[in-house]
Amino acid sequence: MKRIITMLLVLLCFTYHNGFAQTNPEEPVIKNLRYGLIAEFGLYGGYQNFGMSTIFVNNMVFKEKFTLGVGVGMEIEIADEYTIPLFVNFRHYLPARPGKKLQPLVNVALGTRICIAEKYTDIWYFDEWGYRWYDTVYDGVRAYPGLYATIATGFKVGMFSFTTGLFFKSGEIFTGGVETKCGFTF
Repeated sequence: MKRIITMLLVLLCFTYHNGFAQTNPEEPVIKNLRYGLIAEFGLYGGYQNFGMSTIFVNNMVFKEKFTLGVGVGMEIEIADEYTIPLFVNFRHYLPARPGKKLQPLVNVALGTRICIAEKYTDIWYFDEWGYRWYDTVYDGVRAYPGLYATIATGFKVGMFSFTTGLFFKSGEIFTGGVETKCGFTF
């Protein structure tokens, strides 16, 4: 009798365990590692710093939760300054609620940027009759390095992504502000 009860318990445990081990064929298989591309476009603004930006990030996606990649972009500021940010980007995708497609995310980027600007010098002078005159002299194009950093939060729905957060940049001056970007993740 003990032998029959033991065999029934072993058979019950084996059946119970195999029931959990089976997977649903409709569920997508999560890959551990794959290539990804992020393309985002947006606006930013802060102290003496307003403009439009475009970024592209080539990254590796780990278990559909984390991405780590290298990005390059182009920014155009109102002050006739063009910048090219080069940065390392990290994103963490939080799990979506059951039955929902909206997936929250946290984005952190840190790197450098190359600032390209046309420089002008304002001069005041007096003519031969003693009148004071103002003029602007073109000094040429100047390129200099700067800092690029951003921390943002947002969401992803399918391929569409939206982020908003804080940025810190330097060039001739150190400045910070708010940026908003939307784009696509591939």
